[in-house]
Formats: sequence, structure tokens, C-alpha cells
Amino acid sequence: MSAILPHEIKEIPQPFVVVCEGYGDIRFIDALLQFKNIANCSVGCPSERGGFGTGKEAIPPYLKGIQTAILRKKANLQGILVIADADENPADSFNLMVQALQSASFPPPAAPFSIEGNPIRVGIFLMPGAGRNGCLEHILWDAAVKKTPAIEKCVADFSTCTGGHILAASGNQQAKMKMSALVAAFCKDNPWASPGLMWSDAGNPVPINSVCFETLGAFLTKFTTP
Repeated sequence: MSAILPHEIKEIPQPFVVVCEGYGDIRFIDALLQFKNIANCSVGCPSERGGFGTGKEAIPPYLKGIQTAILRKKANLQGILVIADADENPADSFNLMVQALQSASFPPPAAPFSIEGNPIRVGIFLMPGAGRNGCLEHILWDAAVKKTPAIEKCVADFSTCTGGHILAASGNQQAKMKMSALVAAFCKDNPWASPGLMWSDAGNPVPINSVCFETLGAFLTKFTTP
């Protein structure tokens, strides 16, 4: 059963909530929560329809919306986890999420990849994981290549014959373009599928049971264990 919250934060039914940057992130986390049989956690992200804007910069007002739901007794939270892209500077991304939590009157953790606080536990997890730069698409690509190693050369060859743009792009753009090429090849029902849509396609090239997701899955389990 999906744990995805509506665009507008009217109430949060579960004691734990994961806040992400965008729809692709929450679809992935929702799939991982279901795979891990975690049923006491909601997941949401800022959106234009919700009145918060989009992306990492919209997380502060989204967190303030969660705080408002708590004050209105529409949420009885035991924990808040923020999952954001590390991008090219994980320290800057972490500090930005610390400020976002503080702006919504939530005490931030002292470091990423830790769970702290009482009575509300709080954590910040940076994609694609500790010691790495990047974004959601990096960890999705890792899992896809782990399952089907041959696709790495296929995408590299595709990049070469189309001018080399994929392999010459910045880290995040490179990962996004690789995943777009992969989804177009595998998701025959919807070759335009994004990371937010590919989980509904039978041809999805990313296995949710991948060992590449074990660290994040264990973190989610720890976060949601009362």
C-alpha cells in the first residue's frame, strides 16, 4: 500500500514521515518502504500544487507545513527524515537541510546519516550515500548496472554515437541522461517514464531488491523502529 502523501499537507496519518526533493524520490522511497514492509511511515515532497514550490529550495516551507499540521493536531509524529541530493558538495547540501529543519523549528542532527532527537527523532540522508557526490539517479543507475552489467557499455556506446553528450555532462546530468536512455530502452509501455513513473512499468530496469539499496533500506528500518 502506497505511503505517498497528498500534495497539500492536511494531515499525516503515520508516526514517521520522510521528506524528499521531488516526485521521483518519493516514488523510489515508497517502493523501498513497501519492499521493507515498513507500514508506519508516510513520504512526501514539496510541489507547485501543494503551494510550496519544487526542489530542494522548497523543502523549508514544506517542513513548516508539517510543523503546522503538528500544531493543528493533524499529525502525531515520532520522527522526520529528510532525504536530499548531495549534488557536487555534500557538506553544503547537509547544511542547507539543517537550516531547513531549523526554519521549521525542528532540531537538526549534528551530522548526516545519523538519527537523533527526542521526543521527535530527526535525520538527514544524502543521496546517493555517504562519501559520495550525486543524486537519486546515481543510486538507481548503480542498481541497474549491478543487475545487468552489459548495459553500461551499451549506454556508453549510445553516448559515443550521439556525440558524447552523456559522458561529457556534469555528474548529476550524466546520471540523469544515463537513466533516461535506460528507461527508454527497457520501459516499453512508457519509454518516456521518469524515475517517478518507471516503478509502474513492468520493464523497469531497476530492481527494488538490489543490494545497492541495502544501506538506505537499513536506515529507513532504523528510523521507523519505535
